[in-house]
Amino acid sequence: MKLFIYIILYLYYMDIHNKQYTEQELINNIDSLFQYQIVRTQKNLSKSFIYNYILNSKYNACSKDEDITFETLSIYQPQFFNE
Repeated sequence: MKLFIYIILYLYYMDIHNKQYTEQELINNIDSLFQYQIVRTQKNLSKSFIYNYILNSKYNACSKDEDITFETLSIYQPQFFNE
Protein backbone atom coordinates (compact mmCIF):
# COMPACT_ATOMS: atom_id res chain seq x y z
CA MET A 1 0.00 0.00 0.00
CA LYS A 2 2.84 2.38 0.84
CA LEU A 3 4.42 1.80 -2.57
CA PHE A 4 1.10 2.46 -4.31
CA ILE A 5 0.70 5.79 -2.49
CA TYR A 6 4.27 6.73 -3.39
CA ILE A 7 3.61 5.98 -7.05
CA ILE A 8 0.40 8.02 -7.09
CA LEU A 9 2.15 10.99 -5.46
CA TYR A 10 5.06 10.75 -7.85
CA LEU A 11 2.80 10.60 -10.89
CA TYR A 12 1.22 13.80 -9.68
CA TYR A 13 4.62 15.51 -9.82
CA MET A 14 5.75 13.89 -13.06
CA ASP A 15 2.98 14.95 -15.42
CA ILE A 16 3.42 12.09 -17.85
CA HIS A 17 0.05 12.68 -19.52
CA ASN A 18 0.77 16.26 -20.54
CA LYS A 19 4.51 16.43 -21.00
CA GLN A 20 7.07 14.60 -23.10
CA TYR A 21 10.15 13.39 -21.24
CA THR A 22 13.51 12.26 -22.52
CA GLU A 23 14.22 8.57 -22.30
CA GLN A 24 16.88 9.31 -19.69
CA GLU A 25 14.31 11.07 -17.50
CA LEU A 26 12.00 8.08 -17.88
CA ILE A 27 14.82 5.68 -17.00
CA ASN A 28 15.72 7.74 -13.93
CA ASN A 29 12.11 7.45 -12.75
CA ILE A 30 11.22 4.03 -14.16
CA ASP A 31 10.46 2.51 -10.76
CA SER A 32 7.82 5.17 -10.17
CA LEU A 33 6.02 4.90 -13.50
CA PHE A 34 3.61 2.50 -15.11
CA GLN A 35 4.94 1.10 -18.38
CA TYR A 36 1.52 1.15 -20.03
CA GLN A 37 1.29 4.90 -19.34
CA ILE A 38 4.73 5.48 -20.82
CA VAL A 39 3.77 3.60 -23.98
CA ARG A 40 0.51 5.49 -24.38
CA THR A 41 1.72 9.00 -23.57
CA GLN A 42 5.36 9.29 -24.63
CA LYS A 43 5.98 9.47 -28.36
CA ASN A 44 8.81 8.01 -30.42
CA LEU A 45 10.41 5.72 -27.87
CA SER A 46 13.48 3.95 -29.21
CA LYS A 47 13.58 0.21 -29.82
CA SER A 48 16.22 -0.24 -27.15
CA PHE A 49 14.11 1.63 -24.58
CA ILE A 50 11.07 -0.47 -25.43
CA TYR A 51 13.04 -3.73 -25.24
CA ASN A 52 14.95 -2.84 -22.08
CA TYR A 53 12.27 -1.08 -20.04
CA ILE A 54 8.78 -1.57 -21.48
CA LEU A 55 8.90 -5.26 -22.38
CA ASN A 56 11.10 -6.16 -19.42
CA SER A 57 8.90 -7.68 -16.69
CA LYS A 58 11.40 -6.48 -14.08
CA TYR A 59 9.85 -3.02 -14.38
CA ASN A 60 6.18 -4.02 -14.32
CA ALA A 61 4.43 -1.94 -11.67
CA CYS A 62 0.90 -3.30 -12.17
CA SER A 63 -1.05 -5.93 -14.07
CA LYS A 64 -1.69 -3.55 -17.00
CA ASP A 65 2.06 -3.44 -17.59
CA GLU A 66 2.01 -7.20 -18.15
CA ASP A 67 -0.66 -6.78 -20.83
CA ILE A 68 1.49 -4.73 -23.20
CA THR A 69 1.61 -6.59 -26.50
CA PHE A 70 2.99 -5.98 -29.96
CA GLU A 71 -0.51 -4.89 -30.91
CA THR A 72 -0.38 -2.23 -28.17
CA LEU A 73 2.99 -1.10 -29.47
CA SER A 74 1.71 -0.95 -33.05
CA ILE A 75 -1.03 1.45 -31.94
CA TYR A 76 0.95 3.73 -29.62
CA GLN A 77 4.55 3.28 -30.84
CA PRO A 78 4.28 2.46 -34.57
CA GLN A 79 7.88 3.54 -35.22
CA PHE A 80 8.94 0.44 -33.28
CA PHE A 81 8.14 -1.62 -36.38
CA ASN A 82 9.60 0.76 -38.96
CA GLU A 83 13.31 0.41 -38.31
